[in-house]
Amino acid sequence: MPGEVRQRRNNKKRSSTTNSKNNSSSNRTEKQRSTTNGVAAAPNNKDDVKVRRTKKEKEPNEEQETSLWSTFTSHPLIQALPWILILLAFQAAKQGMTKVTLQYPDVINQILPFVSLRPSVGATDARQVLIVGAIHSGLAQVTTELSTKLGGEVGHGNSDAQNYYVRDGTASWFHVMRFLPARPTANNDLAFFDMCKDPPRNMGFHPRMYEGSSECSNKEEWSSCWAKSCFRILRNEWGCSRRLLDDGGCKPSFAKVLHQIRNPLTMVEDLIATYCEAAARNEEFDGDDDDDDGVFNGVLSSTFVTFNNAMFTNGKKGSFSDYSCIEGASYHVIEHTKAMILAREEGLVDAVYKFEESIPCDVAELAGFRNKSTALYEPNYATTVVKCAFALDPARDRMTITHKQPTSSSSNKGRVSLEWSDLEGGKHGSARKADDMRLVKEMKQLMNTLGYDPDSKREPSD
Repeated sequence: MPGEVRQRRNNKKRSSTTNSKNNSSSNRTEKQRSTTNGVAAAPNNKDDVKVRRTKKEKEPNEEQETSLWSTFTSHPLIQALPWILILLAFQAAKQGMTKVTLQYPDVINQILPFVSLRPSVGATDARQVLIVGAIHSGLAQVTTELSTKLGGEVGHGNSDAQNYYVRDGTASWFHVMRFLPARPTANNDLAFFDMCKDPPRNMGFHPRMYEGSSECSNKEEWSSCWAKSCFRILRNEWGCSRRLLDDGGCKPSFAKVLHQIRNPLTMVEDLIATYCEAAARNEEFDGDDDDDDGVFNGVLSSTFVTFNNAMFTNGKKGSFSDYSCIEGASYHVIEHTKAMILAREEGLVDAVYKFEESIPCDVAELAGFRNKSTALYEPNYATTVVKCAFALDPARDRMTITHKQPTSSSSNKGRVSLEWSDLEGGKHGSARKADDMRLVKEMKQLMNTLGYDPDSKREPSD
């Protein structure tokens, strides 16, 4: 018994010691875990802070980039860019279609049997009508009237039927060159050089208006290529109406040649508004000697002077270079009209008509549109006959000058109004002696010749 008791006591002691060791070991392990977890957690917390800081540092840049992109894409020009590209594409397609229609209509007719396009008109093919008049005789208006009211294809100064819808003819001041008398070649070449050395701005002439040149770039307003083309055209056109067709006659030819006239003094007023320096600044001129001499100081457009010197002074410099604004504008009307009167007397002009007293149907009759035997393109005959037979058709309304841009220097709108006394010598920059009446007499004589009363109330400038 005593031995068993001692054995049980020893067992209890060993068990207690083992439990104590286990507990101690467990506590140490827990502490180690706790310590280990604590040490490991610290770096993780720092990384999280760094990540958060990095995100916070990046956010302003991202916002800035977003803001710049939004500003760029919201700009009106950027938003309009797709429409601009569409418009450019449409314009290119339109130009391409125009070229195909004018140059290769037979190809379109073969591809599309249900389409019947008008035949192509080549650079030297005959046209229906050439209308010639001085600058500001109403040529721009008559082309609009014939085109919009009668469907005719008549160009203002333009004869290039391969690139423009001008297959029926041209209305131009510059084509008076065809009817000018021959003169020595040296004088001509000198005049042509002056006309072609610089771009002929605001004169209603450019070589591309006569022929579509594949050699010269349309991206350049003027170049040595255009100057050569200009020189060639002037040589071919000058006085060509007096030469036989086989001997360098006019090409293209026109079935009818008409001379359009308008009240000479009214044309002079409009010319002053266009080609005189003060009028180009939109300053008014009312004939008051007290304040207008300083405004109209005798300075004409240099291009206007060059062209008129070349065409109407036998190729010698002078005359127009010495004229005041009023004198230069007046002598352009006088010389241009006299050249066309002489051509009519020689049988080179078929008819003359007053712009302000005519209707589109009258012009179409003179041009040969309304006569089946003289109409070069038969559909024009059918159209004009039908429209002109109807009394209320707009084609039977009297033609008038319309100014679409009232502030334009080429639009008079009553800013320049002359009296006969303004044409006397010594006034408004004139170098002639005071009371010199030569210009007054010449203008009145011209008006009487054309059938205008110098003393009657003239056509208003609109």
